[in-house]
Amino acid sequence: MQRGYLCGGGVLFLLVVLIACMPAAADGFPNPRAGWSFDFQDFVISAWSPPAPTDAEYAVYRRAGFNLVMSPRYEGLSDALMAAGRHELWVILDTYTPNDRPWGGNAASYTPHPSHHPATLPELKWLHRLYGEDPALAGYLLGDDQGALPPEMIEVTEWMHTHTPHLIPWICQNDMSPASLARNRNPFFNPQIYPTLYNANASAIDQCRALCADYERLKTGSQLYKLVMWPMFNVDGVESDSITRFQVNSAIAYGAQGLWYFTYANGLQKGTGGKTEEEVKASLRPIWAAAAETNNKVAQWGSRLLGRQCAAVYATGWELFNSIEPGKGRLIEEMSDDLIAGVLTTPGEPPLVMIVDKRVDKAFQALPPQNCRIQFSDAVHGIEIIQADHNDPIRTNILELQLPAGGGQLVALHGPGFDKMQRPMTGLGIMQNPILIKKNHPDADGFSIQIKNPSELPFAIRGEFEKHSDFRVKQRRWNETLAPKSETLIRFEMKNGIKAETGEYVQPLILDYEFVYQLPGGKEICAEGPQKLWINAMDRCPVQRRQVSVDGSLFEWGELPFICKEPSVLKINPQTWLGSDDCSFRFAVTHDTEFVYIGIDVLDDELVRKEGRLPWEQDGLEIRLDARPDPWRSNGRGGGERSEMIFAAMCPGTSLEDMFFYGKEYMPEGLQAACVMTHSGFAAEMAIPCAYLDTMQGDEWSEFRLNIAVSDFDEQTANQPGGVQIWWRPDWRMQENKPGSGTFYRD
Repeated sequence: MQRGYLCGGGVLFLLVVLIACMPAAADGFPNPRAGWSFDFQDFVISAWSPPAPTDAEYAVYRRAGFNLVMSPRYEGLSDALMAAGRHELWVILDTYTPNDRPWGGNAASYTPHPSHHPATLPELKWLHRLYGEDPALAGYLLGDDQGALPPEMIEVTEWMHTHTPHLIPWICQNDMSPASLARNRNPFFNPQIYPTLYNANASAIDQCRALCADYERLKTGSQLYKLVMWPMFNVDGVESDSITRFQVNSAIAYGAQGLWYFTYANGLQKGTGGKTEEEVKASLRPIWAAAAETNNKVAQWGSRLLGRQCAAVYATGWELFNSIEPGKGRLIEEMSDDLIAGVLTTPGEPPLVMIVDKRVDKAFQALPPQNCRIQFSDAVHGIEIIQADHNDPIRTNILELQLPAGGGQLVALHGPGFDKMQRPMTGLGIMQNPILIKKNHPDADGFSIQIKNPSELPFAIRGEFEKHSDFRVKQRRWNETLAPKSETLIRFEMKNGIKAETGEYVQPLILDYEFVYQLPGGKEICAEGPQKLWINAMDRCPVQRRQVSVDGSLFEWGELPFICKEPSVLKINPQTWLGSDDCSFRFAVTHDTEFVYIGIDVLDDELVRKEGRLPWEQDGLEIRLDARPDPWRSNGRGGGERSEMIFAAMCPGTSLEDMFFYGKEYMPEGLQAACVMTHSGFAAEMAIPCAYLDTMQGDEWSEFRLNIAVSDFDEQTANQPGGVQIWWRPDWRMQENKPGSGTFYRD
């Protein structure tokens, strides 16, 4: 694969693949599922903060459709296993223990935490000797609130992979880091997705839109790294039956292979339930019934869902990131308003479609059921409605059903040739080794597109590039036909090269396409629509001419050319930002033979410090630097902030000794940082060893991607539930992210 840019007119390479054609595993990564053979083989339905391990509690928990339960924390492990055996539940043992009470009396070294830690290897071996033969044991919780895996969790995962491959090595992440899991052969991708908790003041639609955007990220990471998709969603504080249903059903539409609630106790249930079933039932919150109904429905589908991936998500109503509109000739041609349809596929079997009602409201039972109608392509000859106790076949391509608000229904589609598709064709997706143009340098006279057909059916593609303001593609209209199991590379010449002069990025090149699968009997399924090919302007990282002392003084820096007075994004509470005089920043990026340097000057009219709070909960800044090679760097969405990139958060002090540096223990060896108050706000410096960039890039470094965010709090807005975050470039984790934005090249 060639680099994303070549000065003076080289090839710009785009890897265009079917949404259906994700690689077998990300390049350079092992298959994390290899070598495991789990005793637990069901579709997981479980919850954090479990009920007490009593017969009354477990009986009610089981009736809610849950099939796996966590043990209590610190104690009660034996009680949980015995009670679970009586109620046909499997158990994940929570291995956390107080720091002063290691399991078996002996702990290896572990990442510091004020109060507790999960079992290190000698502790897990001790636990396994006690409980490893219990027939109710499904696995162990190896870590909670994780991003990249620390050394002790890598060691424990390796031991389980070798000695207990029948048990689940569960790690729950609060930062999506799929690469770290895959690299260390841990197959379960279980991140915390909590817009209903962290964005409690947002509208129901905005919460669910954010939820689906995170499910999309989870889906992509799971497919790319061959991980098992286990989302954990929040019902703690949720009063709405429709939001409760929607979180479950939309997870299925995006390809979830298991479900985790946060939380059961104090979520679906108020505190401790009681000693009798009557007392336990009296403690249940109203949304318990919606969860129980939905769980039991999903449990009946579970065996049909396992092993499938989401090929695409169709949507009507409020906008969803990366969704497809129904249209003539597509798999779904028409669909009632406010629906999601996730297409779930596996080779050799007809596709399943999960239909989900998108109507949500924060109030309990605020919305009535709705009658829905979905018209599929005429290539669909029959629809099978998958019910809890039976299946209803319909010999038509039109589905009519009634759904409660947030509710869902799984159906199977039948038609000639469906089982020969690797996954139904629903559109184009791009893994872009991006067109990166050096500012003020003419660049590139052409680019190439690679198209793959992984299926056993032929297809045709017809495309047309829209006119661009800066250059012209000579072969604007083109078409190709691909035989089954084949691929082709198409080169496109430009009449004039691209020149990036100002701004963050060049206007994207728009490809309008039509993609047609040719089915037996003359039937076709097609997709059409626009696809953006991103073109980004890179900034220069010049040589540092004067020696830099990382002390918070910017005296030796001279000009700071990058100015953020008009932020790309304002997050959290944008209404509290009063303009550039309230808070803004400027910065510079340079390098020498040893370090890449970042110098930042923050203008803040009122510094607010909150002892004991995190940097984003007071005045401070965040720096993210991704030095991986493309396409991973440019297409990164913020996962792996402790392993795949640098994430540093700092708060200013009156001196270097007084500053707060969050995440210092995860920084590469030799990194230096400073953040100190100034008369007009605060200043920060960072020196990142070039050796780190070389290692991440696999060669002498040539580019990196950078983003900076400043948090601003003011006393007069103290009643707001947080300050405002001012971003130089859109947060890579957000829908507004532009692939490759913030890229610097080595001068």
